[in-house]
Amino acid sequence: MNVYPKNLAEQVDFNYILHRLQEYCYSSKSRDMVQSLTPSASFALIQLQLTETNEYLLSIHKGDSLISGHFPDVANELRLLGIENAVLSTAQTVQLRKLVILANELIRFFKDKEMVYPFLKKRIDFLEEDKIIIQTIDDVIDKEGVIKDDASALLSSIRTNLQTNRKTADRIYNSYSTT
Repeated sequence: MNVYPKNLAEQVDFNYILHRLQEYCYSSKSRDMVQSLTPSASFALIQLQLTETNEYLLSIHKGDSLISGHFPDVANELRLLGIENAVLSTAQTVQLRKLVILANELIRFFKDKEMVYPFLKKRIDFLEEDKIIIQTIDDVIDKEGVIKDDASALLSSIRTNLQTNRKTADRIYNSYSTT
């Protein structure tokens, strides 16, 4: 059953709407998702999406903050994780950490609001809160994205030796520069 005319997209200038919507996207993945949108002929799907939209608008009007930030685009990082022996930079690891933190915030937000936002809650039911990834990253990288001295015994030894060698070099340089 069609609930709209065949040329509805043209009548409402759907491409312009998509273009404007893309301006609010924070990642290339979300822009791609917007670009692939089409008007739906499914009454059930339209009704579900309108209900989800109403729940989201309700959260805004109630002052409920679903998340405190924007989900970073980690497509490259996820691709690298699938490659054997690939290594992420600290900046990439920090982005993954941020993604997990935001996902955890979303899960915790909906945990006690299932009665208020049942359809949005259903959208994330497959997610589980994860503390292992965050703790593992925090054990190795500090909040500024710098690898900690105690990330490994070898790194700690190397950095201690470097610091000792710098002090020795500074002492030698200073002794020559004062004479």
